[in-house]
Amino acid sequence: MKRLLFILIVAVLVGAFFTPAGTVMAASGTRSLPTSVDAGENFDVDISTADYGAFGQVVENLPAGFSYVSSTLSAAAVDADGQVVKFTLLEGDTTFRYTVTASGTAGSYSFSGTLKDEDKTEYDVGGDTQITVTAPSRPTPGGGGGGSPADYTETNLFGIEKRVRIDSDGEIQGTITATSEDGNLTITVPKGTIALDDDDPLESLEAAVDESPPDPPEDAHVIGLAYDFGPDRATFDPAITLEYTYDPDALPEGVAEENLVIAYYDEDADEWVELDSVVDTENNTITASVSHFTIFAIIGESRPAAFTLSSLAISQGEVAPGEKVNITISVANTGGSEGSCTVVLRINDVKEAEESVTIAAGSSQSVSFSVAKEEAGSYRVAVDGLSGSFTVAAPAPTEEEIVAEEEEEIVAEEGEVVAEEEEVVAEEEEEEEAAVMNWWIIGAIIAGVIVVIWLPVYFLWWRRRVA
Repeated sequence: MKRLLFILIVAVLVGAFFTPAGTVMAASGTRSLPTSVDAGENFDVDISTADYGAFGQVVENLPAGFSYVSSTLSAAAVDADGQVVKFTLLEGDTTFRYTVTASGTAGSYSFSGTLKDEDKTEYDVGGDTQITVTAPSRPTPGGGGGGSPADYTETNLFGIEKRVRIDSDGEIQGTITATSEDGNLTITVPKGTIALDDDDPLESLEAAVDESPPDPPEDAHVIGLAYDFGPDRATFDPAITLEYTYDPDALPEGVAEENLVIAYYDEDADEWVELDSVVDTENNTITASVSHFTIFAIIGESRPAAFTLSSLAISQGEVAPGEKVNITISVANTGGSEGSCTVVLRINDVKEAEESVTIAAGSSQSVSFSVAKEEAGSYRVAVDGLSGSFTVAAPAPTEEEIVAEEEEEIVAEEGEVVAEEEEVVAEEEEEEEAAVMNWWIIGAIIAGVIVVIWLPVYFLWWRRRVA
């Protein structure tokens, strides 16, 4: 084992000794292109990179007539200037994809590009460089089988004209992505979407600013610009994506970010209809899916401050007399504007304290009270319909109180003994008195008996003497 370890150490040292100082792996980049695309079609270019260090940059030179559309990298990492598109990479970004629109002219075209590593050393991007653009072949009326390439959809989105292939079933053959001139609205129609106009493949897509959109609902505002998408009969399956960007500092008074929605105008009902929307308050975006075209806008409803109280908490369930109890409650402003709320604390149905707080729309704050009660007993706590309780325990007796209580018990016991003794004496005296009275009665009875017996005897004696 020791011999194997020694051999490994020697091998590492020898390798380090014979390796030229400063040798590093060369950066590399590879491009993947489709062999051919139709004129004006959107298609994807895949880029793979390696060993560029902590950061790098891919610079792509697009052929004449081709235009950059989008990328899987963040918008901040892309700088598109005509036919030159620069992609900034951070360590970990080894692959990405970007979408371009092909030239409207058929022919063979070449891509080229370089990869710069962290030392700004440039390397050619290898892989595919050639692509063929073919002219569309329009089918004759009534011809073509179901699902086969049939035609192009002409797009004029925010003033940018393009076209994308669509088959006879209305299936879009390339992803359509367009961003408004102000950068606040992006529409994405994924490849494979069925786009129809009265059950026929969609022939065109348009989008432009609506300078005079319909009035929003009462107490609501159109946020930013409204956009009119056409044709009005266009439908999409699955639904396509609209993503708006908004400026939170530009929102009208009383409109909260969380309450923003993307809405469309229903001309038949003459009203705005809200869509299920996802608001990202961190990135200030709002996204919704739409299945048809009409007028779209962000709608923000002005709502006054509204408060909800929750999470009543009492620090202790039982305390000693005079000990503080902390009572807290959460107050949330669910309205659309900043406002003030007065929180009232009641104990045993009597107002104990109150506190006013000012809370921004969509925010919450904790309100705390501290109370102390001297009298032992149970106390009911109530705040705006929320309730709880705490108990003040009776205090433990002091040593002096214990001694006094024992003395009272002793005195009480002695008093009971004295009372019992007095009661016994009284009973004995009553018995003695009763005994004396009984002898008098007996004597009287005996005397009566003697008299009763003596009188007849005396009378008899007296008669004999007279006789």
